[in-house]
Order: sequence, then structure tokens, then C-alpha cells
Amino acid sequence: LSMASSETEHNFYKTGNIGLLVGASVLQLIGFIVLLILLIVTTRTFDAGVAEVTQAQDWSCDIKWLDEVLTMSARVATLTGNVSWVARYNAHLVQLEAIFGATLDTLDAADRKAFEDRTFSAHKKLVELETLALGAVVAGRPQDGVGHMF
Repeated sequence: LSMASSETEHNFYKTGNIGLLVGASVLQLIGFIVLLILLIVTTRTFDAGVAEVTQAQDWSCDIKWLDEVLTMSARVATLTGNVSWVARYNAHLVQLEAIFGATLDTLDAADRKAFEDRTFSAHKKLVELETLALGAVVAGRPQDGVGHMF
């Protein structure tokens, strides 16, 4: 009886250990799945942040480039009197205004205010000067516009 009881007890411990091992494995698997889900969510959030930063950098480069195109178009128009530079200016102004609009749409209130105070207000002042100069070119008096551009 003692031998049968010992074997039964031994089988019980084996079964208990197997159950414990299976339970631990299941917990490990659940932990791994949770970590995997967190990794996926974090990666997607990170990717979205990277895309947003990349878009902002692209817009920044576009703004700088278009600003130079506008200024140089206005300067060349006043120096040459050639109205084709006015058309070039107007075409690129539309593009720049669209980028400014898209940029402003992505900013929160504080960043929007800072952007408007620094970048957009300077842009408006420069466009006012360029518009005066280009108006002189269109009127056939490019020399009157030179003072606004140089």
C-alpha cells in the first residue's frame, strides 16, 4: 500500500509540475503578446511622428525656396522691366500661400501664433514690397519699383 501510495503521490507531483509549467508558459505567451502589441502601437505612433516632422521639414525647405523665387522674380522684373517675371512671381506666390495654409492648419494655437508672428508676418511685409515693385513693372515704370526691392 505504501508503494502504491508513493507512486500516486509521485504522479500527482508530476502532473502538478506539468500544470505549473503549462501555466507559466501560457503567462509567458500572454506577456509576449502584450509586449508585441505595445511594440506595434509604439512603432505606428513613432512612424506618424516621423512623418509629421518630415512633412514640416519639407514645408520649411519649400517655404525658403519659394521665398527666394519670389524675391528674385520681383528683383529681376524691376531690373529688366520684363513682365514675364511678374507671371512667374504670381504662379509661385500661389504655391507659397498654399504651403503656409497647410502649415498653419497643422499647428496648435500657441505654435500658430508664433508662426504668424515671426514667419507669416515677415512674409506679408515682403509681399507688400514686392507687389509695389511689380505694380511699377506692369505700369511700365520698372525704375520706380527698384527702390522697393534693393
